Amino acid sequence: MKGISIRRIPVGKPGAGIKVIRLHYSADPTMTPERVAQMKTEYPDQSTWNREMEIDPHARSGQKIFTGFDESMHVIEEEPKLDEHPEMWTTWLCCDPHPRRAHAFLWMCVSKFGDFVIPYSWWPEEENIERRRNDESPLLIREYSERLKKVHESQVMFPAPYQMLMDQAGKNFNTDEERNFFDGYRDEGIYFQPAKKNRGYAGYDKINKVLTPVKVSMGTGTEVIKPRLKIVRHGNGTLIQQLRDLRWKKLKGVALLEKDEPGEPIEKDHHLVDCLSYILMDDPKYIDRTNGLHPYTPIYPALGY
Repeated sequence: MKGISIRRIPVGKPGAGIKVIRLHYSADPTMTPERVAQMKTEYPDQSTWNREMEIDPHARSGQKIFTGFDESMHVIEEEPKLDEHPEMWTTWLCCDPHPRRAHAFLWMCVSKFGDFVIPYSWWPEEENIERRRNDESPLLIREYSERLKKVHESQVMFPAPYQMLMDQAGKNFNTDEERNFFDGYRDEGIYFQPAKKNRGYAGYDKINKVLTPVKVSMGTGTEVIKPRLKIVRHGNGTLIQQLRDLRWKKLKGVALLEKDEPGEPIEKDHHLVDCLSYILMDDPKYIDRTNGLHPYTPIYPALGY
C-alpha cells in the first residue's frame, strides 16, 4: 500500500527483530499537492518538515540550526531608545542557569505591532573562568542579582521586564541545602517564573519561525518584506555568534522512528538561544498597561519596578 513501509529493528538494538510500520502522509488520499504545499508553509524550515513529515531521522544531521538567520537582515547597529516610549513595548526577561557555568540572561521587547527586539543579553562565562584562575568563586546569585538590578541604570535603554522566566532546571540546582535557584533569586528580590520545557528543542523551531520575514502592507497598495525579529549588535555578540554558527550533530548508523533521539546541537554553549526559545514558548505579546489592569510584576522592587 502506498505510504506504508515495514522495517525491522536491527540486531544489537533493544527489541531487535521486531517489525516497525511507518505510515507516511502519502497514504492519506486527502493529502493533495495543494494541501501538502499549504502544510509546508506552517513549518519553520525544510529540515523540520523532512524530519516530521517525510520520516527522515537524518534530516537535521549536520545542518545549521537557525537556517533563517541573516545578519544583514536581523542585526541592527544602532541601539533603539525603547525607553523613550515604554508604553509601546512589553519586555520579557529569561535566565538559563547552570550549576557550574555562568547563568545566561536575555531581554526581548515586544511592540504593540508584533515586532520583536532583543536589546541586550548577558552570559559572563569569561568572567567566571578568570575568577577560577585566580582561585576565586564563580559569580553568586547575589552578584547576578545586583547586576541585573543595575542594567536599567546603565546605558541599556529599554522598559523594565513585565515577565521573567527561568529554565525549570533551576528547581534542581541548589544554592545551599535548603534553597534552589528560584529561591535564591527570590530572596534577592527577583521573581522568576518556570519556563515551559524545550522538549525536542521545539523552541528552536519557534526561533526559526520568527526569523522568517513577513509581508507588511504600507497602506498604499504596496507590500514590503521585513524581519519580525531584530537584534542590537552592541551587547549581543555572543547571541549573534550562536545564532550564526550552531549546528545539529550528525547522526550515525540506521535510526528508527521509535528509537530516534531528538536532535542535539554540536556545541554545548547555546545558553542565550535557549533563553530566547523559552521566551518564545511563553507566547510573548504586547501588554497594554495604560489601563492599570496589567501592572508590572514586582521583580525589581528596590527600583520601584
